[in-house]
Amino acid sequence: MSQEKVKVIIAGAGIAGLSVAVALRRLPYIDVELFEQATELREIGASIAISPNGLRSLEKLGVLNALDEDVAFRGPSGIPMIYRHWKTNKVIHQDYFADVTVRHHETARFHRGHLHAALLEHVSSECIHLGKTVVSADASNDKVTLHFADGTSAHGDVLVGADGIHSVGTVGTKGELLRVSTCFDLPVETDGRIRNVKWDDEENVEVLRQRYKIAADEPFLATQDWNPVVKALVNSTPYTRIYPNYAGEPLPTWVFDSRVTLVGDAAHTHGGAFAAGGSLAIDDAYALFLAFRHALGSARAQKPKAYEVRAALALYWGPGNEHRLRRGVSRKSSEQAKHNMAFRARCGESISKRLTKEICNRRKLGRAGYK
Repeated sequence: MSQEKVKVIIAGAGIAGLSVAVALRRLPYIDVELFEQATELREIGASIAISPNGLRSLEKLGVLNALDEDVAFRGPSGIPMIYRHWKTNKVIHQDYFADVTVRHHETARFHRGHLHAALLEHVSSECIHLGKTVVSADASNDKVTLHFADGTSAHGDVLVGADGIHSVGTVGTKGELLRVSTCFDLPVETDGRIRNVKWDDEENVEVLRQRYKIAADEPFLATQDWNPVVKALVNSTPYTRIYPNYAGEPLPTWVFDSRVTLVGDAAHTHGGAFAAGGSLAIDDAYALFLAFRHALGSARAQKPKAYEVRAALALYWGPGNEHRLRRGVSRKSSEQAKHNMAFRARCGESISKRLTKEICNRRKLGRAGYK
């Protein structure tokens, strides 16, 4: 007679969701099922950078194929990032590694589709359900339920929201915990110090406010006085679309109703800051695995009790989680953090305070190694 297992249902089969599936399937008392709104899993998206912390987590999860040079690109110089002037092409800054001693832990860049495919090799296709658009979720004392747009539903013991900033994981679980949008608006006028997005000739961001859904082959992109290297790269790109960036306020908790938790952008939306989102999502998956293994052990003769599952989720979100999150961000260059301070002057006050707090914590934590 087969052992009854903890059923974990995952909303979203992107990099975050697949990482969670890979991680939790390592525990024999857990079954996972993923529900993805896309009707097929294919190579979509652009480049994504994974930092040393995320690469270490992939290695610990056994996703060694993602570290292969055929999938992950690492520059021959060993420098993770070089910043050049947009017009002169002059090098104005470089990032440097800290506590990275092996080549395959150096920051790597992937096509999102290739990283996604590497993770898919470790997840059975039988546990992935496509064409499932989640519309709501609810939890009771003995189960959690996902409701889909096609009228069907799925039940489990635990729900992991891996479906981004608008995650259903925070909806309907408690009356006072409703999904909110806390994105801030970039000011029309800027001091011009930091330009992580495309600015128009009038040196403001109004063009992005009104036209972020257009294709990037508009004349205002083609006629800029960029360096020839930049123009050549743009002209060589077969298809480009402009997307808005989102940054979300920190959530008071990542665990709801003792059966629902969050990973990746659903838990912490950085808006592209530090290029840390993908790495932190993979770290979240590994941290969730460690929490279950510590609370429930590596193997079980019987299905874990509800209170044991609650203990695992509480451990995942425990005091060490926020420290781990900050430490993952702190692995990025301290100079990069200083440059990002330029956002303080004109961004929303809450976001400015958040950046200041993160950078202060960087200085306190120093260069603690990722464990």
